[in-house]
This record gives sequence, C-alpha cells and structure tokens, in this order.
Amino acid sequence: MHSCFSPSSHKVFEMKSACHPALFFLSLLFFLSLVSLFAVKSASAAGLRFDLSVSFDPAAHVLRGTARFNPAPGEPLTLQTGGLEIAGVTADGEKQEVRIGEDGLLPFEAGPQTVEIAFSKKIEPGTSSSSMIDSQGIVLLDLWYPVPLQSALVSLTAEIPADFSAISEADDISWQQADGRKKVSFTFAQPRTFVHFIAGPYQVQEEVTAGGTVVATYFFPEDQEFAQVYGAKTRDYLARYEKLIGPYPYKRYSVVENRLPTGFAMPTFTLLGQSVVRLPFISETSLGHEVLHSWFGNAVGVDYQQGNWCEGLTTYLADQAYAADKGEEVDFRKGQLIKYQSLVRADNTMTAAEFKDAGDHGTASQASRAVGYNKVSMIFHMLRKKVGDEVFYAALRDFYQANKFRQASWHDIKESFSQAAAADLTPFFDQWLTRPDVPALSVQKLKLDIKDGTPELTFDLVQQNNPPYQFTVPVQVNTGREMVRQDVAVNGARTQVSFALDTLPPTMEIDPDYDLMRRLVPDELPAVWSRFLGGAEKLAVLADGGEEIYAPLRPVLEEMNCAVVTESELNKQDLRLKTLLFLGTGSRASLGLFARPALPATGFTLEVRENPLASGLVAVLMQAESREQVAAAARKLSHYGKYGYLHFEDGRNTEKRVPESDYGIGYFIDQPPRGAAVAKSLDFEAIMDQVADSRVIYVGETHVNQADHLLQFRVLQAIHQRHPETAVGMEMFNRSSQAALDAYVKGEIDERQFLKDAHYFKNWGYDYRHYRDILQYARLHQLPVIALNLDKDIVSNTFRNGGIAGLAPEIQQTLPQERDLSMPGYRQRLVQVFQSHSGPHFNENDQKMANFVESQALWDETMSQAIADYLTAHPQARMIIIAGSGHVVKENAIPPRVARRIPIEQTVMVNVQPGSLTTDEADYIFFSGQVNLPPAPMLGVMLAEKGGNPVIEGFSPNSGAEAAGMKKGDVVLALDGQEVHTVDDIKISLLYKEHGSKVRVKALRPVFLLPDALLDFEVQL
Repeated sequence: MHSCFSPSSHKVFEMKSACHPALFFLSLLFFLSLVSLFAVKSASAAGLRFDLSVSFDPAAHVLRGTARFNPAPGEPLTLQTGGLEIAGVTADGEKQEVRIGEDGLLPFEAGPQTVEIAFSKKIEPGTSSSSMIDSQGIVLLDLWYPVPLQSALVSLTAEIPADFSAISEADDISWQQADGRKKVSFTFAQPRTFVHFIAGPYQVQEEVTAGGTVVATYFFPEDQEFAQVYGAKTRDYLARYEKLIGPYPYKRYSVVENRLPTGFAMPTFTLLGQSVVRLPFISETSLGHEVLHSWFGNAVGVDYQQGNWCEGLTTYLADQAYAADKGEEVDFRKGQLIKYQSLVRADNTMTAAEFKDAGDHGTASQASRAVGYNKVSMIFHMLRKKVGDEVFYAALRDFYQANKFRQASWHDIKESFSQAAAADLTPFFDQWLTRPDVPALSVQKLKLDIKDGTPELTFDLVQQNNPPYQFTVPVQVNTGREMVRQDVAVNGARTQVSFALDTLPPTMEIDPDYDLMRRLVPDELPAVWSRFLGGAEKLAVLADGGEEIYAPLRPVLEEMNCAVVTESELNKQDLRLKTLLFLGTGSRASLGLFARPALPATGFTLEVRENPLASGLVAVLMQAESREQVAAAARKLSHYGKYGYLHFEDGRNTEKRVPESDYGIGYFIDQPPRGAAVAKSLDFEAIMDQVADSRVIYVGETHVNQADHLLQFRVLQAIHQRHPETAVGMEMFNRSSQAALDAYVKGEIDERQFLKDAHYFKNWGYDYRHYRDILQYARLHQLPVIALNLDKDIVSNTFRNGGIAGLAPEIQQTLPQERDLSMPGYRQRLVQVFQSHSGPHFNENDQKMANFVESQALWDETMSQAIADYLTAHPQARMIIIAGSGHVVKENAIPPRVARRIPIEQTVMVNVQPGSLTTDEADYIFFSGQVNLPPAPMLGVMLAEKGGNPVIEGFSPNSGAEAAGMKKGDVVLALDGQEVHTVDDIKISLLYKEHGSKVRVKALRPVFLLPDALLDFEVQL
C-alpha cells in the first residue's frame, strides 16, 4: 500500500501510508512477524494459491466467507486470523480442531493439499477508521479474511447488493446479477500479500487507452462532475510514465472514491476519500504520485530489509517533477529541506537505508517520513545531477525492467545506475544511505582583491561534518551584470574556491537552487508550523480565560507531547529554552514578547514567529473566536506544516502564507555606495516644509558627533517656527528626571541645579554641551521636554539578573506590558551589537544575549510609550525626538512601536554616515559638514567620592592639576570659591570654563600625625 500524498503536498485527511501492501497491519500485534515472514517467503511461496468467496449483510455490518488454500506440496501454511470469527476449518476435506494462538496465527504443518476455512467478521459503525460495512458502502482495508504469511495468487468472488459496484486488485473483473444480488469475480496474475475490497453505489465509467489499458472511475452519483477530470488526468499520467519508465505493468487502472478519509494506492487502483476528491489540486499532483506507484512500489516491490527507496523516488519523479513543470522546482526542493530540518533532530534521525515505512501522519512518524520522502527524494536529485539526465532515465528503465514483479533493494538501484553510468557509484550510495547527518557548510577567509585590474574572489568552503562528505555544490556570484556560476567539487573538510571576475561582485550564494541535501543556515529557514511540530521540547501557554476555547486542541497537543501550562504555572526561563505555543495572545508572556499581534478577530488563526529570546526556536501565536472554531481546525493543522501563517473560518482554510527567506547560503561581498543626484537634492527649508505635518520627527545621533546635535537643533527650531505647539523627547533623561526638566524649562531652577537634580552625569555622562543649545531653546520658548528613558538601574538589572523575570514584581508592574521583541531584523541587529562587545566567546543562545534583547526592547518600548502617551494627551502637538540612531531605525526601533500604539505620521532623519543607508532606516538624510565642540576644560584628574567629597585617585597624562602641585589623596573642596561635594559638582562647574583657562582649586591634603593641610592651587585647564 502506498501513501496517496507525498509529504510536500497538501494533506487534509487522516491516512495510512507505506509502499508494502501489507504494512497497514501496523496496528496489529503481529506486525513484526508479518514483515519478517513476508521478506523470507514471498519468493519461495509463489506456488500458493487460494480462492476467496465472500458475501455481505450491510444492514447487520457483517461479512461471511470461505477461503480455500492450495499450498505447494510440502510447504507449511500459516494464516493470520486476528479479529475474525472462525466457523470451521477443514484440511483435505477433514474437519480440523481450531487452535489459534494469542497472536492470531493459525498454523498448518507441511502436508495438506487443500485447507478450507469458513469465517465471518462484524464491523460496527465507528469502530474502524479505515473499514466499514453498511448500506453506504463497503471498505475493507484492515484484516478481513485469513491472510497467509506469504504472497499468493488470489481469486476473489464477492456477492454484493445489486446497486453496488466493486473493486479489488485485478487484471480482469466480471460480474453477473440474479435474485437482487450481484456476484463479482476478480482475477490477478501477480501474487499478493494482501487483498483489498471496496464496494458501493458507484457510477462506473471506463475508457481504453491506445495501449489497451482500461482506465476506470468509481465515483458516487453526487460526485460525477469529477469523474471525467480524474479519468482524463489518469490517462495523461499513464502516458507520461510509460514514456519515462516503460509499459504500464497491469491491464487496468481505476480511481475509486471512498466514504472514509483515505489516500491509498494499490496495484491497479487508488482509493481517495470523498472529501479529498473534491479538492481542486488533487488531480494535478497527488493522483499522479499514486499512478506512479504502479511502477515503483507495486510492480517493483520493496525489499524492506534493506530500506524503502520507493517513497523518495516516487516523490522525486512525481511531486518534484510536477513542480518543475510549473517552474517551481527550486521552491519544492527548498521546502523539502525546510521540512527535513524542522522535523529531524539528532535524537530522532535515521539513515536513508533505515527508513522502512511511512507510518501515519502522527508526530512520531513525521521525522521518519522527512527522511524517507524528503531526504531520499533529494538523493535521487543529486544522483541525476551527478550522472546526467540521459544516464539517469536509462538507469531507471533498466532498474524497472530488471526488477518487475519482484522485490528490489537499494543494492539493485546502485547496480542499475552504476552499469548505466559505466562507473562505480558505491561511494555515492554509501555516504548518502548510511549516514544520519547531512552536510553543513560555511565560508571562511572570504577575500576580494583587485589584481592587475581584475577582481578576484577567493574563499574556503568549509564542512562541519566529520568525516567530510564528497559532493558537488553550485556557487553563484552576482557581478551586478551577470551571474557567474561554478560547480565546486568538495572532497574534504576545506575546499579552496576562486572566481576571476570582470566587475566587483555585490553578492554570492552557495547552492541557490537547492541541488544539495544539506543543512540550511538561519536566513534560509523561515518560521513555519513544522518547526513547532518538530520541536524537541514543546510548551503551550494558556492565556487566562482560554481553557474552554482551546479545550478541543488539548488532545492534539498531547499527541505532540506538548505540555500545557497556565500563566501562573509558567516558568519564565522556559520562554528561552523551549518551542512555544501561546493559546491566546493576551497572556502576559505573549504580550511581553510579541505585544498584541494584528490577527483577525473571527475564525481561527495561527502565526509562527522566531523566538526572540532563543535563536533557532520558534514561538506560535494562536487566536480563536470560539471553541467551535478551534474544534473545526484542530485536526487539520498537521497538514499545513510548510506555512507560517494560517487562517480558518469554520474549519475551511481561507489564507495561508510561507514567510520569505533567503535562497542559498548568501554573503554580501562588495556593496556599492548609494548616491543621489545633487541637482535633485532639497534645501533644508524645503525638507522642513515636506515633513511639517508629521507629528513625530526623529533626528538620530551618534552621541559624540556635534554635527548630529546641530542638525537636531536646526530641526527643532524649524518645526517650532511652523508649529508653536512642539515638544522635545529626549533619550538622555530618565523618567525620574521629569520633575527637574519641567522645573528647568519653566525657569524655576538654574542650569547648575537642573543638572544636579536630573543626575545627568550619573545617568548619561556624555558631554552636556552637545545638548545644551536644545535645552536652552526649549527653556527660552517654554517647550515641554519629555524624559523618554527608563531608569538606568532597571535596564541594568534586566540585563544582569535574568531578564525582566528577574525584576521585582512591583517594578514589572510599572513597565510597558506590551513589548514586541520579534520585529524583523531586530534581534539580528542586537546580536551584531552584543557580539562586538563580547569577543571570541560570544554565544547567541547564552542567557546574557536573551537578557540583552529584553533590556533593549524594554528601552525602546518605554520610549515609545512615553511618546504615544504625550501625543495622545496633546492631539495637536508635534514632537521632536532626540535619540541615538539605533533607536530611531524605521524598521524595528521606536517608530513602529509608536505606530502600534497610535496611528500617526512619522519621519526619521539622520546625517549621512559611513556605509549604506536603506529606506528601512530613515526618510531623509543630511550632508552636514564636520562640527566640533571646543576642547572640554578638564582638571586632568581621576576622582572618587569618599567621605562626602571628591578625592583624587590619579592623574591623566599632561594633567594641569598635577603640574600645579596637586597629589593623589587630595580632597577637592571648591573651584573658584564654589563648594563641591560630588564629582558631578566639579563637572558642572567646569561647564562654565574654557579649555586653557585657569581655575582656583581649594583642596585638603591629609598629613600623617599632623593636622590636614588646607591648600590652594591654580590649575590650567
């Protein structure tokens, strides 16, 4: 039996899947003995024949039958009878005592020429997900007759209701009708290990192909509109694969509709659930996959002792080929690698040779399916790239002809391809079949030189695998005018690569078309649902009040081994350690990571995000209108693993999206500078006119660049002239400084007192002269100045003490509850900043990195909240924001966080800086000339506060204080008669001096065993 759908196609129903026709016995206790006995006896027992005769009582849900077996002389016979009622057994005409073991096996020693068994079975409605007997139809996919543990030639006769038609594996089907009943007979030329039977009130349509194959459709009356399409597409697929592989191996092929939600392929027919048949894409993709199984999996069986090759081969020749027909083969292969990497981990992986069967669609089998379908499909793709199309398809045809109607192994595939390629392909097959890992690639020593006027790009292509794989991988360099491609042969851990180019290349991609089975790098791996399904440790956080709404999802989560906790039960450390699912987007934990996402209020919605606290892990946001909406969608979610966004209405998917991600392992090499036509540049006043309607104008700064601060002053003055109701928001001041700012702007305190009360030098520390003009302008015009920043200790403690969870509860209550740490590019930008300060021991998944992200986001969210609060309270006001350039990035810093809180027009301005600048960063750039403050006046001392006064602890080079005779340990008491008690007092006094001027310093010098000496010094600054 074969899976109807490959893992990459759409799947919307429960189904079993495997290539081997008998493997759907997985649910039975005797599975292991079946597999081993089939593998040993299938060839030697070809002489077994049996006749099977059954009748049905649909009203009673009962079948009754007799099975007559004729084993070869001297051959023993063992039958599986589990679940059957045995009415009688005879051997060579003599009645036998029935002795069935606990395993359901009924053995006969060698000798009987004929064994006849009378049996029955009742299938009550709802007791089986894959079999039924009633007036709506008959479906027999589970054990329904005594099954020999070896293949046999079977002749089947079934008596069914007169208005039914029936189907089973058969070359020839005949029927006769009498006394209100119909008797149908089936004969098949090939031995079978299991026989399926389906009957129902079908309308049957048949058409014979030019090659003589009977193509039939068995559809229910209400679905006749689909019969013609399925019949025509089946004929197309048969023609396609006859041309590609060889003649169709049977006389008939039927597409059969099933009341139950199945998707199976048997020899001579495929069985599709009624709900599946109605899906528009099935005939275009999945039907062809099942037709192809007639060649590989049915005609050529699988030797399971050496691994299952047929699902991967069928996926490649069907699903990947159909994607290629539409020009989508690259996306298809990338999707295969995404699914593999999402589901296969070190603790659940296997080699391709170890893959035996597809199992079901449960969580436990998803990793093995990713190996058997996705990885094996990629192995065949790499094999095709290695030997070329002509050899590849010639080898396939040889493999088919040599192994038709027998079981074949990977060894047989290797032999056919080696012979066709005239080369020993053993190394290729050995590494790809026997290793559980896949290549992981990176680039080192990337260098671009210009030699003799010609650009040369060189680098080392590095494998992290030990031992290294051998393969060929494409590398593509974009020169800006063309793509230069090179197929790089990799044979070791490090391969040197070079490109001689005509122009400087902006970018390079390794394996952009996904021709290699390999690990994806983070930029290639989108946040999709399958990454949650494959998470090693999954945790669902239930928002308060969500118990009833999300109750239908509980059984699904249990099957996924996903723990569920309430908000009060949540261990905050798990937020950075586990794959997360938020059941409801209103929990404090969800709001603290993703704010309140803009998800629909109706239906059921799922959105996958990267976990901002843990690189490589995802967090899923779920929102639902009602319990009924959850129940309607819950069981369908496993079929949508490739998507990162899903929306359902009453169980019907209305929207699905795959997040964008990079193609290939990409590197930026030479990024040309951006420019602008000088003739099209605007003067300052024209720009101010254009932005005057923005309610917020951000003017970014590098804190020590006076040109930035002069631009800030110019913008403030220009906007204030156009809009008198203008306020200034400043990153440099904490919320605790607001009272001091208000008092200073109102003229209630002077500058000295303001700097003391605001603790400016303690909290910020940069040269106050950079901001003095702005603050004095605000004071002159009575413009409100808003302290935007969070208290420094809170930010510091967030970083040092385990993130926000490490803060005291009373402090947590004062913070913005909605914080979005997941904005595109935000974590990546912070990683670069943190890495630059961490040195060679940087670890992106370290607790400190998570704390850093939380502390920075808390900083941005606090400033955003302050801006939004002010503008909400003052609906006519404009606001100029003075903040570091990293805080005003349009894409993911303060501006989008303000927009989340209040819908207003915003503008970002910065001075031109070295490097590229994109429209994601700013709206306007300025070309300011260099501006320098005069040198700051300094005593040239290092100070510490002891005993209520500043004490000298050392001197800087060329110190004026040291030259004047001051010594280490001197206590500074006053400057020019102005008493000082703190280091800040000294800094404030020096603000009013000039570099090179002199200041009178009164100091106290401790003297051993004598009174302290009071001294005066004249110090040149």
